This record gives sequence, C-alpha cells and structure tokens, in this order.
Amino acid sequence: MMVSDNSLSEMFEPDFDTHWRSFFLYRDGELQEASGYQLDHLFNDVFPVFRKAYQSFCAAHEFGRILDILLPEGEVKEQLRTAALSGASDVKMVDDDSQLKLGEIFEPYLDGWLLQEGHIQQITDCYELQEVSGSEKAETFFCLGAAFCRYSSSAVFGTEWESPQILRG
Repeated sequence: MMVSDNSLSEMFEPDFDTHWRSFFLYRDGELQEASGYQLDHLFNDVFPVFRKAYQSFCAAHEFGRILDILLPEGEVKEQLRTAALSGASDVKMVDDDSQLKLGEIFEPYLDGWLLQEGHIQQITDCYELQEVSGSEKAETFFCLGAAFCRYSSSAVFGTEWESPQILRG
C-alpha cells in the first residue's frame, strides 16, 4: 500500500470526510484496481492496523444515516456526528438553551415518549428494514435508542448530574 502522509493520518483519526480509497494498492508489484478488493477485508484483515479506526468510521456513518433524516445541517448535527465518531464530547448540552434547542429538534418525532408512526416508517426506510424479521427490526431500534441514550451520558453531552433529557428518553 502506498499512501500519502496526510491520508495516512486521516485513516488513523478519521472524520466524516475521510476518503478510504486515497491510496495505491499493489500486489506482487502490480497496481490493483479499486474494484478488485473490498475495503472491509482490506482494513479488517489485510491491514489490521486500521481496523479500529475503520470500524469506528463505519459505525459512525451507519448511525449518521438517522441524523441525516432527523436534523438539518448545522451546529447540533455536526456535534452529534463528531460525537458518533469519537464517542465523547467536550460540549455539554445541559443548559436551558441547549435543552430547548434539542427539544425543538426532537419533539416533532415523538408522541409523548414514543416515536411517532411516521418517524418509525422513516427509520424503517432509511435502514431498509421493510423485509427483515421483527427481531432484527427491534434490534436496530434498540441500538439506535442506546446510541441516543449514550449521547445523554457524561462522556458525551451530559454531566455527572445532568443530562439532555430529550436524548435520554
């Protein structure tokens, strides 16, 4: 693998704009076509030094799909995306203004503490869950709920004593 110093640095500390094909791959001295290998295999098996960063990037992008249907571009979306990649945040969203801003974003998707039927359908479509079993669908919704609950923890947007309430619910 031949990769620039900048691309290599990005691959070890990816963000949402990291390009995972910014390298030249050689096998027995011959340049390989990009269609001749899968990135999952390459970064998980062939070059395991990238495994953790690549898997974190993929998980954040998978979670990012729900952020794309929920949030307009802006500061809150960027903070949520960044936290999805790093698993932490220095930004705390427990003050009144932050709580109100989060409420304005998420309350339209809720009916009390339940997701509105229309939003359930949006998530089902976004994650292509129309044909999966009920247990697979439940697992996806559970994981998404757990991710939002994590956002309310002190590691991300909460503090030891306070949490962004709408994310916890």
